[in-house]
Amino acid sequence: MSLLKQNSSKVIILIIFSGLFLVGINTYQDYGISVDEKFQRSNGFFWLDYLLSYTNLNDLKNLVSQKLIDIEDFTLADVSKFKIYGILFDLPAALLEVLLKLEDTKDIYNLRHLLNFLYFFVGSIFFYKILINRFNSFISLIGTLFFLSSPRIYGESFYNSKDIIFLSFLCIAIFYCFQFLKKKGVYNLILFSFFTAACIQTRVIGIFLPFSFLIFYIFAIISDKKEITFISKYLFYFGMTFLFLFLFWPYLWGNPVQNLLNIFSNLSSLTPDIKIFFNGKFIDASYMPYEYLPTWMIISSPIINSILFISGSILLFSRLFKRLITFENLKYNKFDLWRSVSEQKDLFILINFYLILLILISFNITLINSWRYVFFLHIFVIYISTFFIHYLFTKFKDKKKIFGFKFLLISFIFLNLYKINSYHPFQGLYFNSLLSSKYKNNFEIDHSSISGKDALNWIVNNEDSDKKIKIGTASWSPLYRNIDGLEKEKRELINFVGQNYSDAKYIYTNNISEVDKTKDKKYDIPKDFKQIYSFMIDDLVIYEIYKRK
Repeated sequence: MSLLKQNSSKVIILIIFSGLFLVGINTYQDYGISVDEKFQRSNGFFWLDYLLSYTNLNDLKNLVSQKLIDIEDFTLADVSKFKIYGILFDLPAALLEVLLKLEDTKDIYNLRHLLNFLYFFVGSIFFYKILINRFNSFISLIGTLFFLSSPRIYGESFYNSKDIIFLSFLCIAIFYCFQFLKKKGVYNLILFSFFTAACIQTRVIGIFLPFSFLIFYIFAIISDKKEITFISKYLFYFGMTFLFLFLFWPYLWGNPVQNLLNIFSNLSSLTPDIKIFFNGKFIDASYMPYEYLPTWMIISSPIINSILFISGSILLFSRLFKRLITFENLKYNKFDLWRSVSEQKDLFILINFYLILLILISFNITLINSWRYVFFLHIFVIYISTFFIHYLFTKFKDKKKIFGFKFLLISFIFLNLYKINSYHPFQGLYFNSLLSSKYKNNFEIDHSSISGKDALNWIVNNEDSDKKIKIGTASWSPLYRNIDGLEKEKRELINFVGQNYSDAKYIYTNNISEVDKTKDKKYDIPKDFKQIYSFMIDDLVIYEIYKRK
């Protein structure tokens, strides 16, 4: 019977991932172009051009150099001045663009969205593997579905080529970390090193992984002196991580140690001098309130995630506290923070989540655009939530209670899937029902500017004249970048006039501002324009279109 259940679980997980894959490859073309994508495309060609300078492939180099020139525009940051960004997504995407001979920008960004999704798809498989090596089949399936059905994470998986890619690499890195803790094999250690380096070059905050790994090794030695015999493998891990990091990151090639230190020392200088709309107020980006990150995580994730996560955290901290106050083993020179590899995994996830959260809040590290920069914490949230589900199933003895709990969990998953469908293709702007309809619009909604493609399509489709359509932008978001996601025929009909509203026939706004709109009138809509369209989901005002009277 157990073998039958195991085979059934394999079939179900195969159906889940097959379904995810089919949905992804049939919808990746629906998404708008986020504010960062053009820079990331430029970043890929910058480093591809750099690598080709070491070869004799002159024709290819000339093509890449021209691509780099064609991407530039007057608002796009110069990549040569921002060399700290990694290449493990951008460079392969640039190379594929060249090899596939893509010229139309719509095809180019669709390719990037497809690749973005595929990275996430692979990362999700490894998240399932993390769970199945810790919990039983049904609980792992439920945990994986909660991981996949979080609307914000799912939506961003198509166009967020930094934070979602980092999340995906981290899933793989943690899997091989846990495999090493279980078997202490060199193969797992090399792969853990490989993906640790992939994490760090994608987002520098990935540096927490080797430090955490070292701290847990120290804990292991305290618990069991025999662990000291593995010190050579741990040293091997750090050496291989640095080697892979050097190979993956051309920025380090000139002076590895100094350039790595420069990255950390320059992080504070990347803080933009802008205002952020949070909880109904415009706040300086350099002085965000302590509650900024926790608030965003709670209001833009399914409510059930927060309930399960908080409950699981309390349970794990309770177990940790019991371990800390149990001193009778000390006389035997043994101090156990965990009593199995499974408990060690749980503690690794728990400590890392709260340590990262504490560091981010305590040092007031600048976080803008919701909790996007720390989407990787989704891994920890769902793991701890899954742990609590596992705990409840061990406590339930009545079959009716077990069935009722299973039904409840599956109902929440279907609710998440319903939200994913109803928000499509704006799942990345999801808010849960904790906020009232009026209160939802007290936060920045479309900071990534993904609504621009939909807005431009609406304007073109509803314009009667054959003349060029002059469109103004009452927003900090660079609307014109979304024109690259339209068909060529539509692109040729549009003429952007920015804030020169006197020249505009239409004005677009997604209510994103880098200034305090209560004091600065920069984005005020002129009185001779009338609102003709407001696109809303769940009472969220995504964007508005105004037309000259």
